[in-house]
This record gives sequence, structure tokens and C-alpha cells, in this order.
Amino acid sequence: MNIIILLKLGTVVVGLVELVVSCRIANLLLEEKNKEDVNKWQLIIAIGLIILVMGMCNIVIGPSPITALSVLTCFFLFHLLLYNGSIGKRLLVVALCGIIISLSDVAAIMLFGKYRLLYPPASLVYETYWTLMGIGSKVICFMVINTIYRIVKRKEKGFTPVELVLHVAPIITLYTIDLVIQCNIQSISFNVANAVSSVLISIGLLLVNILTWSVFDTLIKNEREKQFYLMCQENVKQQYEFYRNQEAKEEATRRIWHDIHNHLQCVHDLIREGYSTEANQYLHSLEKDIATLRGQIRTGHLIIDAILTDKYGMALAYDISMVMKVDGQLLNAIQDIDLCVIYSNLIDNAIEACRKNDIKSREILIITKQIKQYIAIEVMNSCNGNIIEKNGRFITTKTSSTGHGIGLSNVRHVIEKYEGEMKVDYNATTFNVQIFLPLTKTV
Repeated sequence: MNIIILLKLGTVVVGLVELVVSCRIANLLLEEKNKEDVNKWQLIIAIGLIILVMGMCNIVIGPSPITALSVLTCFFLFHLLLYNGSIGKRLLVVALCGIIISLSDVAAIMLFGKYRLLYPPASLVYETYWTLMGIGSKVICFMVINTIYRIVKRKEKGFTPVELVLHVAPIITLYTIDLVIQCNIQSISFNVANAVSSVLISIGLLLVNILTWSVFDTLIKNEREKQFYLMCQENVKQQYEFYRNQEAKEEATRRIWHDIHNHLQCVHDLIREGYSTEANQYLHSLEKDIATLRGQIRTGHLIIDAILTDKYGMALAYDISMVMKVDGQLLNAIQDIDLCVIYSNLIDNAIEACRKNDIKSREILIITKQIKQYIAIEVMNSCNGNIIEKNGRFITTKTSSTGHGIGLSNVRHVIEKYEGEMKVDYNATTFNVQIFLPLTKTV
């Protein structure tokens, strides 16, 4: 009798897997709360109560509509702690959880239920089968839902053939493992030791399979991030070449303005000597050189001058006020391409936030100065306060999930390269990024 109670308690593991499945579904339909808004102690207490409810229902009531309703109610209350959303959406999530979990149970019973029905309810074999089926079906259910979740979140049409095999193979082998174990149970003398060993072996194989699947998933994720980073690096190189060209144009501008007096003297001499045609040709040539010139921002660093001049023009086009207090001479020890990553990404994010958010005052402040032995780079922009922090990335609710997150991710790579630090602060009206790079650190 004690071993049967332990087997029933083992189904609590099934319930916890179901809870994870429900959270994956909730991630698709509801909005996650900020970490600061989630009370950790409430979360721990909630998980403890869920385990208690599941354990009591399985021991006292057993599989029944009451047990299912109790579990779904626990899911609903648990989601209240982690997610924002209307009651209608919350009920929809719980309903989908019930349907998906029921379908996984039906699939398990169709495949293995005939073995369980050969034995009377509450017997050792019956409870062992029930536990094995529950664990196997729910783990498979989680893998399927998690794969769907990743496809939806990545907004992809699908996986490549290799990635699809890596995701589907563990799901198939799970059923194979479960089938082999249950067939072996039929061919051995069943007792308490065999029941315990069968459950432990089953759980062990499932964990190994989950670990393998997790490794595959991590490899796929890392490869995608690597490809994405290489793509970003290529974009940065293109930006860098653009700013180098801007630097060359600025140098030409300086030469023209430096020699403007000489040019005017030449025109004056040509006119005085009666060479009006030649004077007109000279002026026309000079006009062509000046036609593309515009005001340049001066910081003491040519690449920074080109970047700020370009971004300043973008900001003006969107009616955004941009104030710059930048000492470019502090940045001479930093590689130009790294400066392009830092300033271009931070300012682009700031412009995008001001442009797409519903705010009256659109302002951006850019500061670069020395604080003790550090170069302090600060970019502050107006915002409406609707910012979500998720996995270290910052997403504004008015933009796509690739907003601040991608830019800051690229900036972090550069900061790590120079052993610096980055601090992000935000409130109801401003979003502020501060970077501190050691003055003596060069690459």
C-alpha cells in the first residue's frame, strides 16, 4: 500500500510538467510581468500549494474531473502571479491547457492503456503503468508545445531539415523508451522492487532524453545567435565604410573652406583681366564641390563627428531635439568600428523609441566625458514608460521585439571586449544607457 501511495505521489512530477506546459501556452497569449512586479515568496508558496493540491487529489480522489478541475484552477491562480492579461485570455489559456493535456493523455492511453487495463485498479502494476504513462505523455507534450512556442516567437516559417530532425527525434525516442519499458514489465515477475526500478529507469531515461533534446536546442540557438551576430557585424562594417567616406568628405570640406579666400582671389583676378568665361567655369567647378556640403558636428574625433552629424540629421527629420556634449578626443584609444557599434546602436534605438512612442516631448541627450579613470558614454531618450525587460533585453511595447534588445546586445559585446560596464535605467519618462570604459584599456 505504501509503494502505491508513493507511485501516486510520483504523479506530482506529471503535474509540475503540466504546469510548465501551461506557462509555455501562457507565454504565447499573455504578457509576462516585469521581474520587479513578481513576488518571489508568493511564487514559492504558490508552487508549494500546487504540489500539495496535486498530491492530495491523486491520493484521495485519484484521476477524476474534480482532480482535473483542481489542477486547472491552480494553473489559473499561478498565471495571475506571472502574467498580465484579461480574464477572458486567462480562461482561454486554462482551457487550452486542459485540451492539450487531455489529448496527450488520450494518446498515451491509446498506445499503452491496454496493458494497464489487464490489471485491477489500485494494484501495483496498474499504478505503475499510470505513473509511467503520465510522465511520458506530459514530457512529450512539453516538447511539442515548446517547439511550437519557439517557432512562433522566432516568427519563422519553420525549421531547417536538420533542426527539425533534432527536435522531433527525442519526441519519437521518448515513446520508444516508454514502449520498451512497459513491454519489459509484461515479461517479468512483478513486485515492489520491479515497480520501483521500472519507474526509476523510466524517469532516468526520460531525463537523459530531455537533456539530449536541451543540448540540441541550445546548439541550434547558439548557431542562430552566431549567424545573427555575423550579420550585425557585416552591417556595422558597412556603416563604418559609410562614416569613413563621410570623414573624407569632411576633409574635402575643410580644404575648400581653408582655401576659400584664395578661390575668391582667383575669380576676382580672372574677372579683372576680362576672362569672364573662365571665371564662370571656375565658379561652377567650385559650386559643384560645395553643393554637397553641410554643417558638421565637431567633437575632436572624425568618426564620431560623422556619426553624430548623420544621426543629428535623422533626428531633425523626425522632429526630435538632440543635445550633444561629446569630448571625442577621449575616444582615440577605441577602435573606430567599435565606436560605430556603440554610438550608432544607442542613438538608433533612442531615435526609434522617440519616433514610435506616443510622447509629446521628443528629446535625446548624448554625453561623453571623463569620470576619474573611465570614459563615460551616456545616451538618454524620452519614452512613455512602456518598457519590458526580458532575459536581459529591453523591449518597448510600441515596437517589435527586436528594438532596444538587439542594439544593446551588440553594444555589450564591445563593452566586454574593453572590460567595461553598462548600466541601464528607465522610468515613466526616460530611458537611459550609461557605459563606462577604462581610459587605459586598448585593443
